[in-house]
Amino acid sequence: MKQRDAHYLESNMLWIITKDHSETRQEGHVNPGSRARYLAWSGAPAEARDSIRSTWAESCETEFRLLDADGNVCYEGVCHDLDNQDGDSAFEPLDWAEGLIGATSMQYGVKGSAGWREL
Repeated sequence: MKQRDAHYLESNMLWIITKDHSETRQEGHVNPGSRARYLAWSGAPAEARDSIRSTWAESCETEFRLLDADGNVCYEGVCHDLDNQDGDSAFEPLDWAEGLIGATSMQYGVKGSAGWREL
């Protein structure tokens, strides 16, 4: 395992970036959120990853979006089991995007609903 991937084993929330509005080419970024999913993801051949990503995304019950200081949506994504995460795990997508493009807030909602709540 690469040193930069070690954080995947400390995480426990699966999250996936489904839309990139920032043009940083992060659409499809996956944080497996567990050792088992990390090993499945890292060991999968490249041609199998789209199928794995789709299966995992379908299992996610929560949508989120990451916004910059001006309120612009930078990324949209899905995550699994957000309500049962501690503060560190729940904010992982925001922490990731903050370092990448300066995202400052995260909103979430039930997948398919129109309402957003601030995390």
